[in-house]
Amino acid sequence: MWHWHRRGADCRMMLVYNPGGHRRELEMAVRDLAPSVVLCVTFRPLQGIRFQTEPASLRTVGVTHPRRRAGRLLLNALQSVFHIVAFRPCVIITSGADAAVASVVLGKILFRRRTLFIESAGTLGPTLAGRLCHRFADLMVVQWPEQSAVYPGSRRLDAPLL
Repeated sequence: MWHWHRRGADCRMMLVYNPGGHRRELEMAVRDLAPSVVLCVTFRPLQGIRFQTEPASLRTVGVTHPRRRAGRLLLNALQSVFHIVAFRPCVIITSGADAAVASVVLGKILFRRRTLFIESAGTLGPTLAGRLCHRFADLMVVQWPEQSAVYPGSRRLDAPLL
């Protein structure tokens, strides 16, 4: 797997999430990591992720909420591609929902980025974003045994992130 950063430079992490519960789940999942370069991609209100050790570079940017509308989804996809090209992440990590789909799918197909999808603990069944992103995620993390059955090859957490 090739990376866009120069040899010896820090790996860049792109976090994609919806505000609220999805943001909180992702924050719980990555809080103990010590990344140096992070880009948070979300909808309004723009709420960033907090880490135990503050990254050297942490930015939060907004994208359009698709709301299951074709035009808004296209705009979200274009914004996602722009952020991936401009930021050049090595890994895209998401806790799901609307914001995640374009970034995970396009990040994997067009840019061969590593992708990690954390399925929401808010439901026992599969989510639409999870079903769409599962085949593109390098690692699919689920939080309930019921979700493990739906996503073959997924890894289950010992306890939910809530």
